[in-house]
Amino acid sequence: MEDRLLDTMTISLAVDATGNFFAGTLPPFSRPRANGRGAEGFAGAGGLYKSTDGGDTWDTCAFPAAQVTSLSVAGNDMYASVRVSEIHRSTDHGRVWLQLGADIQGTTAFAVLGRDSLAFGSYDGVWLSPDGGATFRQMNLGLASSRVKALAIVPGKGLLAATKGLYF
Repeated sequence: MEDRLLDTMTISLAVDATGNFFAGTLPPFSRPRANGRGAEGFAGAGGLYKSTDGGDTWDTCAFPAAQVTSLSVAGNDMYASVRVSEIHRSTDHGRVWLQLGADIQGTTAFAVLGRDSLAFGSYDGVWLSPDGGATFRQMNLGLASSRVKALAIVPGKGLLAATKGLYF
C-alpha cells in the first residue's frame, strides 16, 4: 500500500462491481494533545482514493471535495457524501462525479434500497429519495435521536438506523 493513503484519516470504504476499492478520507489536521505533550493528527491529503489492484497501490480520484464521509455502491452506481452537505453520484466507476440535488447537512451514512431508491442518514435524521437523489423527504418517526450514525437494509424488515439505539 502506498504511503499517501497510510498517512490519511480513512473514514469510509467501498468496493464497486468490478472489484475496485475506494477510500474516503478527511483532510490533514494537527491539534495539541489533551495531556499538553506534543500534537496529534495526520498529514496526508484528504479526498477520495481508488485502488484497481486489491489495495496494493492507490490513486486520487477527481472528486470535488476533501472530506469524503460516506461511500456506497449499487451495481455500477457509486454514491459519496462530504461532511458539509453534498451528495455525489458516479456511474462510471469513480471517473466522473455529479452532485445530486440534495442539501442534507452532515450526511453520515447511505443505504441503497433499489436502483433509484436511496436512504441517507445525517445529523438531522433519515432522508429517503425515490428518484435517484433528485428529491428527498425526511423520515424520522420514532427515532430517539436525529443524529444517524449508520444505516443498514434488513431483508423482510426494512431500513435499520443506528442513533441512540437501533430503529426500524
